[in-house]
Amino acid sequence: MSIPNHTPGPWEVFDEINVRAVNGINRYICTCSGNARANAHLIAAAPDLLAALEAVVEDFGSHNLSVRTINTMIAAIDKA
Repeated sequence: MSIPNHTPGPWEVFDEINVRAVNGINRYICTCSGNARANAHLIAAAPDLLAALEAVVEDFGSHNLSVRTINTMIAAIDKA
C-alpha cells in the first residue's frame, strides 16, 4: 500500500461540528455544515475506517477474518 498523503489519525470531533487530528499535533481538519454533527463524526472516523479496510485486505489473502480485524471494523463503525 502507498504512503498516505492525509493527516494521520486518530481524529476527533470538538465543538460538535469541527474535526481535528489528535496524534500529538492537534491539527485542524475541517468544520462541517449541513448535518454537521453526523458529518463531523463520520469524517473523524475516516482514519479508523481506512485501517479497518486495510486489515480486511491484509487478511483476505488467507481467506479468513481474524478477531483483530473484526474488532477493528466494529470499533470504526461504532465511532462513525
